[in-house]
Amino acid sequence: MVSYVLHHDPGGTMAATTMPATSTILRCPGCGSARLIHYPASRKTGRSVLGCRACGLRSWAERSTFVNPTYSVEVETEERDLGTEYSGYADSKRVDTVEVAWDSTLERLRQLSSAVDTPRLYDVGAGDGAFLKLAESHGFAVAGNEVHAGAARLAKKRYGYDLEVGDLSELELEPIHDALTMWCVMVHTEDVDMTLDNCNKLLKPGGTLFLQT
Repeated sequence: MVSYVLHHDPGGTMAATTMPATSTILRCPGCGSARLIHYPASRKTGRSVLGCRACGLRSWAERSTFVNPTYSVEVETEERDLGTEYSGYADSKRVDTVEVAWDSTLERLRQLSSAVDTPRLYDVGAGDGAFLKLAESHGFAVAGNEVHAGAARLAKKRYGYDLEVGDLSELELEPIHDALTMWCVMVHTEDVDMTLDNCNKLLKPGGTLFLQT
């Protein structure tokens, strides 16, 4: 197996480089296998989940693992990209308890916006769009953003959503939404006050912000 590291250069392109032979060989803390995946790192914290192809264990990877903690992801072939790797990461997090939490949250948000026939919901860090799809089934008109372009491509491929790509601070924010949701996003932010201020700019007067972290 040949390992590559995808990294983002100043010109805005993704390039694959072979890892040097002297690089430390990382192994799964559970089974000891070297068949590992680095899922996309948080743009804010540089933290990433390390996945083992042998036993399925997910664990935190050290920041020093990455060539570039903002964009790097280990791959087996040049054909893989951030969208492919994010697909595995998103699916690994999707368990029944998560969908139950999503469903109960959407029921409550729908009650809080019952005065509106088709309330607008904006999901910050929408990932592959699965939560937005469920929100639509609860009667919401949906939109969202994602900092990872690969995740946004996956949301388009799976559900047809055109997510805004970028941090809230980089986007044009209009106060047109009745509800705003943030699932496991705040832990990745450096300036909580600024993030909440930007969320407020997306909400109508009297709108509801739900966050879980």
